[in-house]
Amino acid sequence: MSRTFPIARNLLIAALAFSGAGLPGVGAQETPKVDWDTAAANTLVLLLKDGHLQPPKLEEKKELTIAVLGDDRFGKAVAALIEGKKTPAPHAVPMRAVPIAEKDIVDQKDRWADCDVIVIATDSDRAWTQVLAILAGKQGLLVGRRPGFVAAGGHVQLWLSDRKSPRFELDLVAIRELGFKVSSLASRHSKQRPEQDQ
Repeated sequence: MSRTFPIARNLLIAALAFSGAGLPGVGAQETPKVDWDTAAANTLVLLLKDGHLQPPKLEEKKELTIAVLGDDRFGKAVAALIEGKKTPAPHAVPMRAVPIAEKDIVDQKDRWADCDVIVIATDSDRAWTQVLAILAGKQGLLVGRRPGFVAAGGHVQLWLSDRKSPRFELDLVAIRELGFKVSSLASRHSKQRPEQDQ
């Protein structure tokens, strides 16, 4: 049996959950409210947990470390989801969040600079510049939501479509240069954010 079916099923379930479909109290005429921060966090955790983005030498790792830099709701949602994953699937490597407040990004760089995944959870240009300077030559996967994130040097940009569905853009070349494996499903679903949304 192919692994594609469970992955596709998980993506479908996540998409339905994000869009509000099938939830009680959501009528056909109503536009469902979407908690964008939670939807983006769920999308990221799904990409990592289900093996759509795998860091190099994953089988040798005891845990997948995910630094969350910043104090916005998105960062808190990512950290809460990761910390809530107490019982990973038997084949999965446990994930650990390393939350860092925006004011502590430089002072605590030793705690997060070597993490496998670095989530930029702030819109501060200063913080973004500091992170890029600290990460020069390192192997962390950069994830963020700000417009133009991939074009500015990030690897994964999460965004919300006109239909209020979470989407992501992957810089496939840069991600593979880091040694990460990208599933064909993630590669196919990666979409560039339309200009009008940026």
